[in-house]
Amino acid sequence: MNYIKKLIKNRQKLILAISVLIILVISIVIIIPKLATKTAASNEIGRAKFSEIASCFSKQGNEVQPCLDNFIINYAGTKSIQSLLAELELARTQNTLIENQCHPIAHSIGRYAFQKYNNVGDSFQACDQTCHAGCYHGVLERMFFNGDDISTVNRHVAINTLKQKIASTCTSANLINPTQPVIFQCFHGLGHAVMYTLDYDLQGSLATCDLLADNYQRSSCYGGVFMENVTAFDKNKRNIKTADPLYPCDSLAGKYQSDCYMMQTSIMSEFGMSSEQIAQKCSTVGQYAVSCFVSLGRDLSNYVRIDQPQNVITTCEDYSGSNSENCIDGTIYALIDNKFDPSFAFKFCGQLKKTADVNICYRDADSYLTWAYQWDKAKISQGCDQYASNNASICKQNI
Repeated sequence: MNYIKKLIKNRQKLILAISVLIILVISIVIIIPKLATKTAASNEIGRAKFSEIASCFSKQGNEVQPCLDNFIINYAGTKSIQSLLAELELARTQNTLIENQCHPIAHSIGRYAFQKYNNVGDSFQACDQTCHAGCYHGVLERMFFNGDDISTVNRHVAINTLKQKIASTCTSANLINPTQPVIFQCFHGLGHAVMYTLDYDLQGSLATCDLLADNYQRSSCYGGVFMENVTAFDKNKRNIKTADPLYPCDSLAGKYQSDCYMMQTSIMSEFGMSSEQIAQKCSTVGQYAVSCFVSLGRDLSNYVRIDQPQNVITTCEDYSGSNSENCIDGTIYALIDNKFDPSFAFKFCGQLKKTADVNICYRDADSYLTWAYQWDKAKISQGCDQYASNNASICKQNI
């Protein structure tokens, strides 16, 4: 039984949350290809002025955040949050530094959104998935600031206030159109916000997530904590050890480890480990190898998007051993989530070398489209014809 099916059975369809998480964490540390711009944006977006935000990343440590926030405040004027996000989406295609730092910039737009609306519901309604949904995370960060000024550093609420707020933040009453992805973004964003607010106290942040009501909420929050540990503004505050590429996952209680390993391959890649070395490490973590190999496939998925699939194919089919299916699944789920269609995923499935893996790939891609995107058989069949080329019949056999 593959990873996704286990999560559906044992964790109340937590995979829908994980599918959104995949969108968030794609390409944190590996090559990030340029993405398509939003066609709905007006011709005025992406003006050179917005690209000046890249200068904030020349600053040190905790000077980056107030620089970003001051820039957005001064630049926004009468622009809507959607317009700011659209400008960011276009600017990232024109500036490599903005592309690589688009997630923290989107955080800043989210902090501005909360200052503008002063409630989570309207702020979330204004945000979207741009740059791995960073806007949603920034909203939650800003909610835990103390005072009206978002342009200063470390103006955070006290820990007791944080604990009082966390349980009631992501209730349906606080959200507009509380769909499953939006609810996930809220709890995942809480994890980011808690970690940031507690100054990267990993154990304290996880313990704060433990105050949430059920496993789904807690796991979503854990994922935000671990992602923030990878993407921190001040890299010196992160809980990582170059001598131990499995840290902090291997030091944590079991209830945290699965969510931790869903991010850990990004750390390993940052350390300069090859795909083969990462696969070898993932194979040593016992029951958590499933999460680790899904994470590895996700991180490598961008090579497929830039038409360089061989590294992914070799890693999944030759290096992953009994976890080849999990590596393949991590890749195709990320590819589908990136475009909300199977165009990249179906092409990748047909490029695999082993017949058994080709069948597994199409089977799991079809299944994912069914329950994550509510595609019916007719629509998947059409997608097979459109994107699976000579393998359309194999693709259709797995619907």
